[in-house]
This record gives sequence, structure tokens and C-alpha cells, in this order.
Amino acid sequence: MENSIFLKLIKNLSNDAKKGHWKFFYDKSSDCLYWSKSAISKNVNLKKLSREVSIYMKPNGSPEGLLVQFFQNNFLTQNETLADTGMKKALNKSQEDKPISFGIKTKELEALFVESIKNDILTDAFRANYSLKDLEKIVKV
Repeated sequence: MENSIFLKLIKNLSNDAKKGHWKFFYDKSSDCLYWSKSAISKNVNLKKLSREVSIYMKPNGSPEGLLVQFFQNNFLTQNETLADTGMKKALNKSQEDKPISFGIKTKELEALFVESIKNDILTDAFRANYSLKDLEKIVKV
């Protein structure tokens, strides 16, 4: 299990985000949270990993961002620890097409967000009777 390409991908999301200068963006009208570069490359594929979570994958297999649908209305209600960080308050103050500022809590929030994403994906995979190998097939380009 430690050699899982999928688990390595999730484990390295924070590093990929830092290298790629990813920011959090929130679209209130669609209730979608994006954690990505300001502009996604044209040659990426969007891969659905769970009911709410999708990942933008480059042709070389590296991630370029995440999309979480139904973020406030579903994802945060299932991830109370993440909701308690003040994320909801920051989302409600956010402006369209502007990065969300979490201030000094950004690093803590990113770590908690990645853990919540991993748990959400693995929970959905378990319910659908998917294995890690099945998830790895999804993220392959």
C-alpha cells in the first residue's frame, strides 16, 4: 500500500501546490472550490476521484489542481474539522475570480484540506468497492 501511486499523489499535493503556486478560489454560484493555478493549462484532463473531488492532471501525470463540487453544502458538512478552521467565513467573504486569503492559518488549512480530500476519496472508493489500483487507473493519463 505504501507504494501506491495514488497515495503518493495525495501525499505530495501540498508540495505540488507550493511548486505550482496554487491558490484557493471559490465560485459561490456553483458551490465549487478550486485549489489550483490562477489559469489551468489547456492540455490538462479533469479526472473524477469521488462524488465531489476531481483533479486536473497534466499529460506527464502531475497534478495541476483540484476541484471540489458542492463544497459548502456537502463537503464541509462531512468534514467538520475543516469547517471549524474558519474556512466557511473566508469563503463567504471571497470575491469571484480572486484568491481566498486564509492568513496565517494557510499551511494548517492546506494540510487539513489534503487529509479531508484523501478521506473523502477513500471513503467513496470503499463504498463503491474500488481498490487503490482502481483509483490509480483513474489518475493515469
